[in-house]
Parts: sequence; structure tokens; C-alpha cells
Amino acid sequence: MAHATPPMLGTLVSILQSQRPLSQELVASLVEVAFALYQTGQAWGLVDGVYAQGKVFNKNREVLLGTLGGPLFEAKLHLPEGQNTVLFFLTRSGCAFLKERERTLAS
Repeated sequence: MAHATPPMLGTLVSILQSQRPLSQELVASLVEVAFALYQTGQAWGLVDGVYAQGKVFNKNREVLLGTLGGPLFEAKLHLPEGQNTVLFFLTRSGCAFLKERERTLAS
């Protein structure tokens, strides 16, 4: 099922905990790294952007929050404002969208 426009970030990811506010660009970066970890099963991946550097860790667990669920990740980030730890999960619909996007881009 192809989307005419990309879905809102809130449909791709659910942030469970963060000590600092996150920009949409940073959340998008976290989603991309986490999805790569989800696809490959790797333990961790790097976030290396203009405003944030750090690691995203694949917790190798599924979480369920109400009717939303998906793979769990933790990011340890260095921001201009200081350190930040983010606990989040990719939603199942987000994983499905990202898989379809990859398939579409590959063809």
C-alpha cells in the first residue's frame, strides 16, 4: 500500500522517554537508524548529524503500549544542550511503511 505523502512521524515512532525536546529532524534520524537495526538485527548504530551524535541500541524486545507495539530502542545522544537518553519504539505500521518504501525505492 503506497502512501501519496509520507506519514507523520507519530505514526512511525512512539517516544517513551526523553530528557530533552526532540526536533523532527532528530526523530527522523532515530527512525532511520532504528529501522536499519530492526532489519539487520545489529546491536547498535550511529546517529551523526549536525545537531546530534550518538548511538542507537537495539533492545531486541517488543513492547506494547495500549494498541501500539513494535521493536524497542534506546539512544544515547550528545546534543548542543547536553546529554540525552531516548527510549522509543517503532510502531508496527511504521515498520510496514518503511519496508514498503524500501521495496518501492529498490524497484
